[in-house]
Amino acid sequence: MIKMELEENLKSINQAEVAYLNEISFFRLLT
Repeated sequence: MIKMELEENLKSINQAEVAYLNEISFFRLLT
Protein backbone atom coordinates (compact mmCIF):
# COMPACT_ATOMS: atom_id res chain seq x y z
CA MET A 1 0.00 0.00 0.00
CA ILE A 2 2.63 2.50 1.07
CA LYS A 3 4.97 1.29 -1.65
CA MET A 4 2.37 2.00 -4.34
CA GLU A 5 1.85 5.50 -3.00
CA LEU A 6 5.59 6.12 -3.02
CA GLU A 7 5.82 4.92 -6.61
CA GLU A 8 3.00 7.26 -7.61
CA ASN A 9 4.77 10.14 -5.87
CA LEU A 10 8.02 9.30 -7.65
CA LYS A 11 6.24 9.25 -11.00
CA SER A 12 4.71 12.68 -10.47
CA ILE A 13 8.03 14.05 -9.18
CA ASN A 14 9.81 12.69 -12.25
CA GLN A 15 7.20 14.21 -14.56
CA ALA A 16 7.54 17.58 -12.84
CA GLU A 17 11.33 17.34 -13.11
CA VAL A 18 11.15 16.50 -16.82
CA ALA A 19 8.75 19.38 -17.45
CA TYR A 20 11.07 21.71 -15.52
CA LEU A 21 14.12 20.61 -17.50
CA ASN A 22 12.20 20.94 -20.76
CA GLU A 23 11.28 24.51 -19.86
CA ILE A 24 14.90 25.35 -19.04
CA SER A 25 16.19 23.96 -22.34
CA PHE A 26 13.37 25.74 -24.18
CA PHE A 27 14.32 29.08 -22.63
CA ARG A 28 17.98 28.39 -23.43
CA LEU A 29 17.02 27.94 -27.07
CA LEU A 30 15.24 31.29 -27.03
CA THR A 31 18.15 33.23 -25.59
